[in-house]
Amino acid sequence: GGANIEAKLEGSGNTALIIAAGQGHGKAITALVHGGADVEAKSKMANTALIIATQEGHVGAVEALLHGGADVEAKTKDGFNALIIAAQLGHVGAITALLRGGADVEAKNNNDMTALMMAAYNGRTEAAAALLKGGADPTAKAGPGPAEGKTALEVSAMQEEHEAVAALLRQAAGGGDAS
Repeated sequence: GGANIEAKLEGSGNTALIIAAGQGHGKAITALVHGGADVEAKSKMANTALIIATQEGHVGAVEALLHGGADVEAKTKDGFNALIIAAQLGHVGAITALLRGGADVEAKNNNDMTALMMAAYNGRTEAAAALLKGGADPTAKAGPGPAEGKTALEVSAMQEEHEAVAALLRQAAGGGDAS
């Protein structure tokens, strides 16, 4: 027999697919998926290859995993899907790929915050712009949690240095220009 495609590294519990995703090896991902690798396998931290590729900002890996059938809505232990992670970290290319792959732009994490709210909170103006272009609702309010009842604009105000993202959100919500 051949090698075990689902073998996990001792310690991290990572499969070859998860390692390829974390290093951005799109061609290796495609080969592993075609070889029967489980695209939903999780690391010991309970993260899928798509989550890991997104965290690292590897757009080619994200696209290869989506093409290979990865669940675009898979979540971390904290309820973060790949889109929310991309928004939080400002990975605009990953946001675009995930939205093209069918990601729910209004999905919420365990703190009941959307990707747009996480982009706003972290001052990721370009990420917020990509999410708005992808149909994110600038008037949606966070549910129970640290930002309860707040819109993305109000969430951005929780961080004083985030004026650029606040201006973008004001414009999207119909409250004046973004200059």
